[in-house]
Amino acid sequence: MHCAPCRCDYPEWLRSCPACGAALEPSPPIDTAQGPQVGYAELVERVVAAGGSLSIELSTTAVGIEQTWRFFYRGFGCAWAERMSGRREDLAVELKAVEVGRHRRSFLLHYIGYGFAWTKQLDGVISGNPAHLEARKVEMDRKTRFPYLGYGFAWTQEMGGTCGDRLELALVTTEVVRKQRYGFPYQGYGFAWARGAQLTIQSR
Repeated sequence: MHCAPCRCDYPEWLRSCPACGAALEPSPPIDTAQGPQVGYAELVERVVAAGGSLSIELSTTAVGIEQTWRFFYRGFGCAWAERMSGRREDLAVELKAVEVGRHRRSFLLHYIGYGFAWTKQLDGVISGNPAHLEARKVEMDRKTRFPYLGYGFAWTQEMGGTCGDRLELALVTTEVVRKQRYGFPYQGYGFAWARGAQLTIQSR
C-alpha cells in the first residue's frame, strides 16, 4: 500500500500511513525503466574530481513492518527501511534490504514484550554499478506504559560498504520515524525506521 504524501510503500495489511496518518492507496506499478547509467570508471573519476568524496541524500521509499502477539500480553512490533533511493544530478541510487536483523526481549515475568528490527544489509546500484552495505551501528530504545505496554524501537544508524574495488560507501541516518500502536487488551507495538540518510561515496 502506498502513501502519496510520504511517497512510501507499506505492507498490504495497513490502511493508514504510520508516519503521517494519511489513507493508503494501492501501490503504483514499479517503474521498470532503466535509470541513468554511468560507467564505473566515470563514476570513480567524478568522486576523485569532487575531492575524493561525494554525498547523495537518500529517502526511504518502502518500509517493512511486522506485528505479532504472544501470551500473556506481549505485543512485538518492528519496522525497518526496506528500500532507499536518491539522486544527485544524473547519479541515481537504488538500494533494497536483503537481510533484516530482529530481536525480542521479555520483561516482568513475560508480561511485557519488546520487538526490535533493523536493516542489516542493503544491496543495490549506483547508476548501474553494484553496491553493498552492512550495518555498522544500530540504535535501540524502549518505552514502558502502565500496566503491561512495552514499545521497542530500533534502527540502523550507520552502514558501511563498497561499490566495486575503488569506492567505499558510508551511510548515516539523518531522520528516524518512531510510532506506537496499541492492541487490546495490553499489547503495545513500537515501530521505528530510518526515513532519510546521507550516502557518502569515497575513493580509496
